[in-house]
Amino acid sequence: MPTSYRASATPVTGFSARTNLICGFVLLATSVLSCGGLSDYDRSSVEQALSDSTVYATETWGVRMDLFQDKQRLIHIISPFATTVETAAGGETTLEGPLTIEVRDTSGATETFVTANKALYKSRIGEFFLTGDVVVKTNNDQTLRTEELTWFQYDRSIETDTFVTIITPQDSISGHGLTGDDRLETYIIEQVTGRFTLETERNKRE
Repeated sequence: MPTSYRASATPVTGFSARTNLICGFVLLATSVLSCGGLSDYDRSSVEQALSDSTVYATETWGVRMDLFQDKQRLIHIISPFATTVETAAGGETTLEGPLTIEVRDTSGATETFVTANKALYKSRIGEFFLTGDVVVKTNNDQTLRTEELTWFQYDRSIETDTFVTIITPQDSISGHGLTGDDRLETYIIEQVTGRFTLETERNKRE
C-alpha cells in the first residue's frame, strides 16, 4: 500500500563533506570497475558493494512530518532531530526524542497518540521501531507502556517482546510480549505476570 510523506524542517548546512565522501567512493569504485585487471569474482564483489552502499544521507532539525495514504494525512510526527539514510534497500529515518506520533482515521480524528525517546522508521516497509519510555494512548481510554515496540504502519499492528503494561478505565494487566492492533481493541499478552482492578468511585460505593 503506497504511502507518501511531507517533511517540514530546518535542513542541515555543512553536510556536503559526508556526501562528498560517499560520492568519492562511488567514483573510485566505478574507476576500479573500468580497469581490465579485475577478475569476474572481484568485479562482482565491487558491484555488490556499490549496490549495498549508501546513496545519500541527510540530517534535519525541527522535524514535522506527515505520512499520507490514499491522499489522507494519517500520521503526523514531531521530532527535534532526524537522520535519514537512503540505500538500495530503502530509506531509514532515525527520529530522536522526545518525539510524538499521532495516528488519525480517514475523517481526521485522532485514534492513537504515541510518545517515545527514539524511533527508527523504515519507509519502504512502513515499520517503526520505538524505544525508550514508549507510551501509546488510544481514543477508547487505554494506555500501553513499554520500553520497546514495533509498529507496522500498513496493517496497523504492534508487537513487543519486552515487559508491557496496559491500563484501561477498569483494570490493568502486565506481562512479557504482546501482539495486537494499534488501537488496542484486540491484543494478546504472552506471559501475564499480574493483573489488578483499578479502584474507582463506583467500586468504592459498591
